[in-house]
Amino acid sequence: MPGEPRTDTSKKARAGKKAAGATGGATAGTLFVLFADSLPEHSPWKRWILAAAPTVTVGLTALSSWGIAGATDYWNRRKDKKKLEKGEKEAQNLLKAGGLSDKNKADLASTLEKIQEKKINNIRSALGLSEDVVQEVEISAEKTVDQTLAAKKRAR
Repeated sequence: MPGEPRTDTSKKARAGKKAAGATGGATAGTLFVLFADSLPEHSPWKRWILAAAPTVTVGLTALSSWGIAGATDYWNRRKDKKKLEKGEKEAQNLLKAGGLSDKNKADLASTLEKIQEKKINNIRSALGLSEDVVQEVEISAEKTVDQTLAAKKRAR
């Protein structure tokens, strides 16, 4: 659904991201080995670079996979945010323009509410807040308000 962060868990999508990361890591690892081979035979660094090449390749593969996934998620969220904003603006303009039946007004109002809920969920997701955490914060806020009101009543 537009507005929600994309979490494409299909095997094909995951395999594509892994393949891209592996290709980046393997390419960098190969370049690392070629660099080591270009060093003079008596260089003390050559032996260490060749020994570290597999580790560097694995590390670069993981790093590039993580970077590709992060960049893809960022651009997808950005695109979805623009779609939500455009949809919200269009719905508001239609409501302001008038000439709609009561049913259509109710449908547009419902659509606007759903768009706002998506925006809130996107913010929660971006902040890494689960529904449980949000509910705990809301309950805590309600208790604080209740305690403040009770203290004000006692003070009177």
